[in-house]
Order: sequence, then structure tokens, then C-alpha cells
Amino acid sequence: MVVLPAWTDQFGNAARVVARNVGVRGDLMEVTPETLMAMVERGLTDQTIRASLSELRMQCNASQEMEGLVAFVARHAGLKL
Repeated sequence: MVVLPAWTDQFGNAARVVARNVGVRGDLMEVTPETLMAMVERGLTDQTIRASLSELRMQCNASQEMEGLVAFVARHAGLKL
């Protein structure tokens, strides 16, 4: 992810992107074509970002699996969970 926050909650969201190592943050008022290209390049090649995205993907998959299990139990057992 390349984030260029401009107002309100975008700054907090950009901080989360950086804190979780799932992307890079730039300054919207100072970005140039060259700096944007460098940010995209880093986002695509940085091993820390790749590892963090892999971990996040596994967490999302685990969450979906749990939701599927809850739906399965509710459907077959007649329980509302």
C-alpha cells in the first residue's frame, strides 16, 4: 500500500499502515513522480512489508474460517450463535 493522507482519519489510518508494516506513507503536499515511484518500488520489494502482508493474510483467512465454522454450526444445529 502507498498512502498519502490528506485529512481527518486518513492520518491515523496511514499511521496504522506504517505501524503494521503493510505499506509506505508519503506526504501529499511534497510527493513528486519520482518519490511516488520510489514508494511503489519499496512497497513491492521490501521484505518486511511482504512478511507483514503474509501474516495479515493468514490472520484474515483464520477469521474467515472461524466465521464459516460458526455459520456451519448455526445452520446444522439450529443454534443462533
